[in-house]
Amino acid sequence: MVGLEPSVRISRALPKDRGQVLLYKWELEDPKKPGSRGQRINPATMKPGPHPVLISNSRRDTLAHMTTELAAMNAPPPIEVLHGIENTDVDAVSFYRYEAHLTFENRNRLSFSAPFRFSGEEFLFETPVCRFPLTESSLVRVLGFQVRDLKCDTDGTLDLRFSNGDALIVYANDPAYEAYTLLVDEKEYCV
Repeated sequence: MVGLEPSVRISRALPKDRGQVLLYKWELEDPKKPGSRGQRINPATMKPGPHPVLISNSRRDTLAHMTTELAAMNAPPPIEVLHGIENTDVDAVSFYRYEAHLTFENRNRLSFSAPFRFSGEEFLFETPVCRFPLTESSLVRVLGFQVRDLKCDTDGTLDLRFSNGDALIVYANDPAYEAYTLLVDEKEYCV
């Protein structure tokens, strides 16, 4: 984060026996307010999302089951599919309490309900992560503008850059929940 220089504190619990799983708790602290708790951020990726916040007493067989569920998560769509929303005007922006939709001029649509950041590109990482339910949003600023650049991480996190200088990052790194849905050429892709 620019200007804030947060410190990341990692706490760890010791297992009582070898069958337990070590889980970590990551917190982002504001150095101006010692002891304050900020947004939970994974220090390795600097993304919000699925990282442990509690200590688990699970045995290995439970962990194997959880690992299988995590592997079954929907993979991000191919880059060719993502290009279906690139260089097309945003025709409609609608947001609800638990979901937001960007509909494009070619009738393709991005719907998301995951944590996201939205701001001008130069202030993007200074902007807090927004979570649903939404009480307000400035997403309407992209109305009539095009997605000029996009990229998708291997965990599904989607990074959109608009022609008006705004940027939207939809974090899709929580396998327990659907992060976003892309409707491209009448085919739906869930991540």
